[in-house]
Amino acid sequence: MSHCMAKKKLIGNEATQFQPKGVGCSEKQPPVSVKLPVEIDAIVRSLDNRSEFIRAAIIEKLQREGLLPVDN
Repeated sequence: MSHCMAKKKLIGNEATQFQPKGVGCSEKQPPVSVKLPVEIDAIVRSLDNRSEFIRAAIIEKLQREGLLPVDN
């Protein structure tokens, strides 16, 4: 177990904990994080799959701004 994981309480099966799901980035790419206002943070944390929701929201915004091509 890595030093970082040793400090966290493991939930579920250790064999599957923190395993990549094939979405996003490689292990070497650091995650992007943001601080949110308390009200928005509470809503986001209440979502079943908040990572997927945040990814979709970022992709949608980038497409609207013309920074990412829209998939047809």
